[in-house]
Amino acid sequence: MTVFASFLFIVVCPVFAASESFFASSIPSAQEIKSGFNANVSVCQDLHTHVCNYENLEVERYLKARREGMDELLAGLMPKDEPVYNAIYKALHSFSNKIQAELHLCSHQNLRFPYVHSVINAEAHGRHIGGLFALGRCTHSACAMYRVFCEEQWCMVVKRVPSSQSAMVFKPFKAVSNAFIKGIVFGYMKTLLGVNADLDSKMIVFSEDLRPEDFELEYLRAAYDEDGFLSFMEKHFGSNVDENLNDLEKRIQLIKILAKHRNFAPYFNLLFAHLLYQNRNVTKPEIADDLEAIMVDINQEIRDNVEATNNFNSTQKTAIVKYLRHLHMHMGIPKRFRDVKITKSLLEEFQQWILPIYDNDDCALETILRKIGSFRQLQVYHLRELILPIQRYGNYEEPLFLQQAFHMGETIHILPGFFFTLNGNFPIGFKYGVAWSIGHEIFHGLGLHFRNDPGIHGNVGKMDFFQKQKDCYNRYYGSFCMGNEVCPIGDFKSNEGFADVEGARIVYKVLTRKLKKAAKDERRKQQKWFFKAMTMVFCKDAKSNSEEEQETFLHTDVHPRTAVRANAIALQMPEFTELFHCQKEDFNYVTEERCAIYS
Repeated sequence: MTVFASFLFIVVCPVFAASESFFASSIPSAQEIKSGFNANVSVCQDLHTHVCNYENLEVERYLKARREGMDELLAGLMPKDEPVYNAIYKALHSFSNKIQAELHLCSHQNLRFPYVHSVINAEAHGRHIGGLFALGRCTHSACAMYRVFCEEQWCMVVKRVPSSQSAMVFKPFKAVSNAFIKGIVFGYMKTLLGVNADLDSKMIVFSEDLRPEDFELEYLRAAYDEDGFLSFMEKHFGSNVDENLNDLEKRIQLIKILAKHRNFAPYFNLLFAHLLYQNRNVTKPEIADDLEAIMVDINQEIRDNVEATNNFNSTQKTAIVKYLRHLHMHMGIPKRFRDVKITKSLLEEFQQWILPIYDNDDCALETILRKIGSFRQLQVYHLRELILPIQRYGNYEEPLFLQQAFHMGETIHILPGFFFTLNGNFPIGFKYGVAWSIGHEIFHGLGLHFRNDPGIHGNVGKMDFFQKQKDCYNRYYGSFCMGNEVCPIGDFKSNEGFADVEGARIVYKVLTRKLKKAAKDERRKQQKWFFKAMTMVFCKDAKSNSEEEQETFLHTDVHPRTAVRANAIALQMPEFTELFHCQKEDFNYVTEERCAIYS
């Protein structure tokens, strides 16, 4: 019997030689980017339109490097005989010949179906749901509302973790009377650990009123059940799998799908971390160290501001400073996963778990997906550190390749995709502009909504001062109406807007202190770069800038519109008006009412 891939562990030589030229060709210099800004639109009139000049080749080149540069880097550094990638590639051959109905059967293979005689059987339904969660199948964004996992001593089964523990029940498994809950735990443990699953000793934390209808099976489908996935694979890979296996363009196209898809992310995140630090002479991962130092300075600046203000009492100051001091802050790859000996060992363990994949497996892609998902769930079960610790209790792992940053509880994580382009030779003001995102994420732990618990940090959210400033942000972000007089709901946008503004003020202050000894002209040059680089974080593409897209964004996304965010920050900062010599008649001339809680 032949196999798609055997145990061919990591080798050093890449299939395509990566070199310093990769960065030079992919990422334009700061001067090249500057030449692409829209000279016909003043920053004082519209900072976003001035910077996000989508028609300019240099601006688009930078944005493309930000979107796709990490994909291309991984494709270039990946070993020619990388076993899991090759197994996936070959599995696509049989995959592309299947019809959707067959694929659906693969996605439910060997899992107990939830329906008995057309009537929902609660325990059977629960076992089916639990099995899917054990395989890491709940990767839809809506799955963030679920907590279904087990560790060695206990399991949790809830939908939307309640703000109060009184809403949850703690019982040993044998004392749980809810058949649906018991089914979920049994299905999860049986799928993950097989016949060795020990249930009687488990404590179960669950919502007593959880019912089968609370789980949407639509959220638990495989990657290839998604619209467009099958047609994309057929278009790009067809049947000539062996012939095209090591073609660079094919690898890049496939990596763009695999590495950025939650079903495959646990493996490719680990592979990328390993290759990033194994090839550090090319990848220059030290930029993460630079940004970590900036992150520490930003945190300290906020603490200093809190200590110096008269707006909070001593109890509140102590609580806020304690929170900031104990905040877990991750920049890019967590430090444990920067050790190539550790990542090499983990990759070998991961590969042994996934492989071999036999050529007579009619559901080869499904088999690989299940093994990737279950390996991650086993790391959770055995209390191992994860490459995305902030998502420990979720059922999926975000791809490191995304330009995203996260805040949850006492942890923030800035993904490598957010600062990847800084591997180019950029001025300090540019780096601090991108580092604005650090301040933004830290402030999410300090308001405005506190995840509906204003009693934290010494009841700071219940203060009259805090409420007045919250109302200020609500009014402010509710005022950015579109030309058709459609206006956002201020309370819907203000939480993100607050983090935007206060984060920018703090990071700008840290930069200015850093530039204290610089000549005046150089200092102002770098301060200007701060605002423009921060604005580039909000640049997406020409389509996102259309009026139709912006109106949809206005109604559906909690963030202020992309065309609004930079201008809204500029209006709240007199430093911007002074720096760029804006006049009173200019749109971005500092607004009279300025909202501020911590900055």
